[in-house]
This record gives sequence, structure tokens and C-alpha cells, in this order.
Amino acid sequence: MSNKDELSQRRYRNLVDHLEGLMRAGLKPEYEGYYRQLILSSDEMTELGELNNIRRAAREAGRRLG
Repeated sequence: MSNKDELSQRRYRNLVDHLEGLMRAGLKPEYEGYYRQLILSSDEMTELGELNNIRRAAREAGRRLG
């Protein structure tokens, strides 16, 4: 059972890291940071997983960026 939890936690951390990278790439100097918008294509959404998990991971990635 713990292996499954560990695997899901690792997947979640990887998702947060991936979204953080996308957010960093979208940083715009004129906004002095991130402008709270991340646009993902339907293909990316399908690849990343369930919408609830993506939203939760995006919020955490945003907190990391400040």
C-alpha cells in the first residue's frame, strides 16, 4: 500500500515541478512576475492527468514562485 502512495506522491511532485517550469517560462518582466494565467492545450491536459490534480499542483507551483 505504501508503494502506491509513494508513487502517487512522486507523480504529484513531478507534476508540480513540470507546471512550475511552464510558469517560469511564462514569466513576463512587464508584470514583475507571474500574471496568474497558465494556458494548457487539450493535449497537455490529457497528458498531465485529472483537472483537480492539475489545479492543485498549479496552486502549489504558484506558491513556490511567490
